[in-house]
Amino acid sequence: MPPMTRSRAGKGNTPTDLMATYYRQRSTAGLIITEGTQISPQGQGYAWTPGIHSLEQIEGWKKITNAVHQAGGIIFAQLWHVGRLSHTSFQPGKQAPVSSSALIAEGVKVFIDPAGQGAEQGKGELVQHATPRELTIPEIKEIINDFVQAAQNAMDAGFDGVELHGANGYLINQFLDSGSNNRTDEYGGTLENRLRFLKNVTEGVSEKIGKDKVGVRLAPLTTLNGAIDRNPEETYLAAVKTLQKIGILYLHIAEADWDDAPLMPLPFKQSLRSAFTGQIIYSGNYDQERANNALEQGWADLIGFGRPFIANPDLPYRLQFNLPLNEVIPGTYFGGTARGYTDYPYITQEVTSRHNKESVALVVGAQGVIGRNLVEHLSSLGNWKIIGLSRRGGQPRDRVDYVAVDLMDKNDCLEKLSSLHQVTHIFYAAYQDRPTWAELVEPNLKMLVNVVETMEKIAPGLKHISLMQGYKVYGAHLGPFKTPAKETDAGPMPPEFNIDQQQFLEQQQQGKSWAWSAIRPSVVGGVALGNPMNLAMVIAIYASISKELGLPLRFPGKPGAYDKLLEMTDASLLAKATVWAATDKRAVNQAFNINNGDLFRWSGLWTKIAAYFDMETATPMPMSLSVVMADKEALWNKIINTYGLHNNSYSAVSSWAFGDFVFSWDYDFFADGMKARQMGFHEYVDTEQMFYRIFDDLRAQKIIPDFKS
Repeated sequence: MPPMTRSRAGKGNTPTDLMATYYRQRSTAGLIITEGTQISPQGQGYAWTPGIHSLEQIEGWKKITNAVHQAGGIIFAQLWHVGRLSHTSFQPGKQAPVSSSALIAEGVKVFIDPAGQGAEQGKGELVQHATPRELTIPEIKEIINDFVQAAQNAMDAGFDGVELHGANGYLINQFLDSGSNNRTDEYGGTLENRLRFLKNVTEGVSEKIGKDKVGVRLAPLTTLNGAIDRNPEETYLAAVKTLQKIGILYLHIAEADWDDAPLMPLPFKQSLRSAFTGQIIYSGNYDQERANNALEQGWADLIGFGRPFIANPDLPYRLQFNLPLNEVIPGTYFGGTARGYTDYPYITQEVTSRHNKESVALVVGAQGVIGRNLVEHLSSLGNWKIIGLSRRGGQPRDRVDYVAVDLMDKNDCLEKLSSLHQVTHIFYAAYQDRPTWAELVEPNLKMLVNVVETMEKIAPGLKHISLMQGYKVYGAHLGPFKTPAKETDAGPMPPEFNIDQQQFLEQQQQGKSWAWSAIRPSVVGGVALGNPMNLAMVIAIYASISKELGLPLRFPGKPGAYDKLLEMTDASLLAKATVWAATDKRAVNQAFNINNGDLFRWSGLWTKIAAYFDMETATPMPMSLSVVMADKEALWNKIINTYGLHNNSYSAVSSWAFGDFVFSWDYDFFADGMKARQMGFHEYVDTEQMFYRIFDDLRAQKIIPDFKS
């Protein structure tokens, strides 16, 4: 992704959290080069562009580099001094901007914010750039030092490297081009002298941070922002040879990018290739066909896609599968809020499947919290036919059918599933509870085996089997485990049915045309009655009964559990991730941790949950919910009658043993979700808001009382 000015910096030209979201969303690009970031206050030429010269700015950029790296991306900072293309309102002391020479680029305008309304308002005006003054030799040396310091600042901020902006009529370009440089000293006149500023800056930065971390952007044969040279081919070929001698990492060539712009002559591109042995990037109105042609001919190593990345954060995926692109929202290029910046949808979560032939999903365990959300998400995608399996069956609707089947009975599976020849994807989320870990193995492995072996005989078009697991594969249920857990971590001592299930799938898949994926959520948050593992329901029922008794909401877990780090997985997010892993070719035959993306402690969240129910809290009191809630069925029935709730049985809404289990974790409980994000799944959910949303749903469905109404 090449540099693109978006003008969203905050006060003091500091990078913002919104900018971090923007860059993180686009982290599947092979390389991100940031928007131009000014190396000094003097280097600014447009309103709301970020800098990299203050401590506050460096800290702001750290948020961005951390976000990109956590998503598996690579990011370089583009270092920028605009030179004459500025306005006195940006300059220290309201002085004139500076340049190689005191020459105006007539008709070239810069964007200012005279009212000081800020980026979010997005309101300003375009004005002719101010008349510059010619830099003195000592001032030139100071600016070279500013570039060098900015490069070090970029390293301190966590960038993988820097790109020097020598294109588009800005300061380095103003020294290069004969039309903007009429000096007669060592920085002007001859071609060698006009190259000197570029050479000095590049050498200084390379010496400071390493030449293998430096790229340079040039714009040969263009006239953008008054960049005019009498003999551009000679000038830029000489510039490239200079950069070759320095040994920088890459050369970035910016071509004209307006719709009817002339193409750069192929012989000139070939001469640049001959002159430079490092990586060469080209950007400028490329489509997929032109990009592939450039790579095949060898005069480019990478292609930058600019504007398409604005509206398509998942652009590499769209290009890979020839999928349609979002259109940019007009008027949102520069300044503003999240609109037209971070709110563009990912096609992988919405409409990818509409552009392929219809798929048929078999959701096994369709009435559980995970299965229900899978059915809902698949239904929303538009081209899936869904068949849900469960012991209870279900109510069919448009494009969704249900089959009641005993998965423990192989003959019943063969009989009930015999007509499902069209199934292409199996989403396995079934579970049978047992008193001990060892007893869980036999029924849960048997159900999976029965489904897989049956469907292999019945469905010749089977493409993928998705297995729902959990952190038991890391031994999280047994006691303290390594955190954050990674997919490559060794499993615990057997027995563990999740591991047995995956080993069965791996062995069964050998030599077959279908692939598998293993999805590993944390504790899942969602709404489903009769589910043995539903923490949000446990809390909601516990809170409702406590409130009815006039008690504060006490944390009932072990003392050590109150302050440990945990994470959860929203059921809707889990559904999206599961479908992503089953349909993205990058994810085949692999396991993925899927979590909300944030961490919490009960000590911080418990009081907020109490506030939701308009309750006070009290000192945590260790107690077994299975014991203390065992005699509350009559009270629950009274609550149903008093508040007009649906007549759900006490056993259907309570899973106290699971609550006891979770609240007993007096150790950190979280895993590393980076692998899925590196491969293209970028959704996240705020856990606190997830709880509130689930509680709202439970109230709306009249499962728990709304005490305020």
